[in-house]
Amino acid sequence: MMSSMNLHDRRLGAYNRILKQTPSEEADTARIAQSTGDAGSAGSAGSARSRVLPGLVKVPREPGGTESPYRRVAKFLLLVGVDEAAKIIARLSPEQTEKVVLELASIRSVSEDEATVVLAEFESLLLKA
Repeated sequence: MMSSMNLHDRRLGAYNRILKQTPSEEADTARIAQSTGDAGSAGSAGSARSRVLPGLVKVPREPGGTESPYRRVAKFLLLVGVDEAAKIIARLSPEQTEKVVLELASIRSVSEDEATVVLAEFESLLLKA
């Protein structure tokens, strides 16, 4: 049985501090990184969506601003839970499984509004089938 990640684990402190930075703090971090020659680690001083944190892979959106189908499937799997997700993943091809698992690893959270949209999308697909 899989254990859930403890979001209050003290080892996640530095990562959580980076995520909670305000835009002005991001600019300070970027400025410090540039002065030390470590420009790639701080990301840009732009929006949170455009910054790249060390150890994270930035997943590009599809042309036109929509998410990839694999990312939407990954969000759906997070929403339905471990047992149901395992049943679904068992039916995917190895290539599909690899792409979905990569997306699963990059998703930090799914907002309530986003969850509603994702579930509605997959419900409509179910009704069409």
